[in-house]
Amino acid sequence: MLKNRKQIFRIVKYTFLIFLIGFTILLNWGQGYLAKQDIVYSEQLILIKVVLTWLIVPFTLVISYGSFMSRKLGDSRAVVSVFISNGIIIFVISIAFVVRLIYLVFVEEKPLYDADVPGVTLHYEPLNPYLYKIERHSMWSEPTMRNKVTSGMSLAETDVIAAICVDLYNKAIQENTFGSLEMMRNIIRVLGENGYVAVDNKNQIDMTESDQVIQFCGRADAEEVAELTIIVVTYDGGFTKYDFTTQNGNIDIEREYCQYVDGCIESKSTELYRASTWELSEEGYLLFEGYWLSEDYYVLTLGEVPERVALRVKPLDEKCRELNRQYILPISYHRNNMFITDWNEDDYGDLNFYDLYDILYPIVTKRNVPYTADEKPGVGAIYRIPKEEFESVIMTYFAIDSQTLQSKTIYHSEDSTYEYRPRGFYEVEDPEMPYPEVVGYAENDDGTIMLNVNVVYPNEINSKVYAHEVVIRLTDDGVQYISNRVIPSDNNSGPTWNVPRLTVDEWEEIRSTE
Repeated sequence: MLKNRKQIFRIVKYTFLIFLIGFTILLNWGQGYLAKQDIVYSEQLILIKVVLTWLIVPFTLVISYGSFMSRKLGDSRAVVSVFISNGIIIFVISIAFVVRLIYLVFVEEKPLYDADVPGVTLHYEPLNPYLYKIERHSMWSEPTMRNKVTSGMSLAETDVIAAICVDLYNKAIQENTFGSLEMMRNIIRVLGENGYVAVDNKNQIDMTESDQVIQFCGRADAEEVAELTIIVVTYDGGFTKYDFTTQNGNIDIEREYCQYVDGCIESKSTELYRASTWELSEEGYLLFEGYWLSEDYYVLTLGEVPERVALRVKPLDEKCRELNRQYILPISYHRNNMFITDWNEDDYGDLNFYDLYDILYPIVTKRNVPYTADEKPGVGAIYRIPKEEFESVIMTYFAIDSQTLQSKTIYHSEDSTYEYRPRGFYEVEDPEMPYPEVVGYAENDDGTIMLNVNVVYPNEINSKVYAHEVVIRLTDDGVQYISNRVIPSDNNSGPTWNVPRLTVDEWEEIRSTE
């Protein structure tokens, strides 16, 4: 009877052991199989698998084998002591492993599964208490991921940058601040906190980690070996990453442009070229130029693609930036001569008020100018604008009387209108325009403010084409412009970008030859 009980016990014991082994094998095999289906174990099930694999099954096998050998050899104490000692060792190792696993999961709060592909975040959707479905969310677009993976490129090079930009672009969209200065400040700040040299593409925000640029330029001048990365963030969503390397005085540039599209980052292009021009200017700008070959561009121009970049390295007083954004940038240098010629309230000189009407009308009325050019290049559309309408726009920003304004324009007294002809095909300017930068200011005793302005022209690799002084008067309704004076200097360059508005005689000559 006792022998039968022992046999039954052994049968139950070995059956249970086989079950444990089979269940452990199933758990380990199932983890790999389900992973291919994007299904993963819960933390509890992983702990069960680990305990079975590294603790219970090995310990049970050792004890069972020791019991089996004791019956075979007869010297049960010797055999059992050997296997028990081995079992203790396995037990201690297993306990240490389990304790470490529990510490990682519950103390350090590290996930058991991390995204194996940089730039991809994993989200887990519970199917039941023991299984989770993986949902992959990549900050890279599908074409970009496919291109980078198949080409063998390292995603990690731009992952941190892309992750920062995607998160803050998404946040800006939710808060309806996309494309704003606030959004750009946040992106530049966070990139700087992560150790990156970063600046916006309009140079409206102080560059982060600018010391890295100064050190790199110093080592380049000394013909030493050095590396530098600069991130230029764009307002329309995206960034350009410049990787600079210098050796023997040469500076090689790898340029990667990435664009934010539908919540993801797309890598649009990667170019390699050597800087043909490189300068850290007195005004605090990093200026560089280079060319690379593009088949499409070569077909059109029989030349290489040029790139000319001006990045402000030296910080600028925030008050100067604010004065610039409020009073100078809205007018700037495009399609007008307000800041390229000398004038004042006593003598408006060659100031073109038609150009200023085009610029100021949308600011005053919050509408586009309704007077449009003729569709035919050689035909100049001519309008007559009522006196009150034309003067209300100009006199909002200039303390000019009607008689003086009429002497600077074509005025028809018979119907009290100003003749107006929109700019046409022959008055188009280069799209690559300079921009103003207020670098100093002074508050005068009479309540006016004098702004010291530099003309920055990246397309000519020039951080100071010339400087000019603009005097303004703040009013209850806004601002009035009092004067502009170009500061004389031997280093001044002319306003090569400016195309003056055609005179009546010039238009008549064009029309006669059409």
